[in-house]
Amino acid sequence: MLQTAGGELKFLYPEYFHMMSIEEIDRYFCDHTNRIGIRSNERHVIVSVSYTKPKIVNYLTDAKSVLSSAERNMKRNLKNYKRIEKRQFDVASKKAYSVRFEYTATDSPVEQCGELIVFRVNQKFYSIYYVSLKSLDQENYRDFQAILNSMELA
Repeated sequence: MLQTAGGELKFLYPEYFHMMSIEEIDRYFCDHTNRIGIRSNERHVIVSVSYTKPKIVNYLTDAKSVLSSAERNMKRNLKNYKRIEKRQFDVASKKAYSVRFEYTATDSPVEQCGELIVFRVNQKFYSIYYVSLKSLDQENYRDFQAILNSMELA
């Protein structure tokens, strides 16, 4: 299925995902502004794409700094946060920075893992969040990589 985020980023996702409602996005990310999300309840995986509106501060910073700031917030807000890997690669022909991490769910002892990817398109910063049960990560991450590989600018 095809989805567009921020009017510039297109991507494909498997049919077993469903588009998240505003209520679902608010539940998991606390804010649905400039964010779309897809989710599979059966596979226990969420992929979310958000973007910033162009503003003056976007001229003064870069994607690597935005990722560092977001990681500081995750360390504060995610129970037992642990960074697994930091890397750099291209998404939609743009230089992207990412951090893979693990944490424990807030309301249960369930181990989860995820990745946050940040890159810039013109004067917008895009953030892609991937979250999965740790026990299903290997299979889910393979599908997430396919979603990333399908991303292109509209």
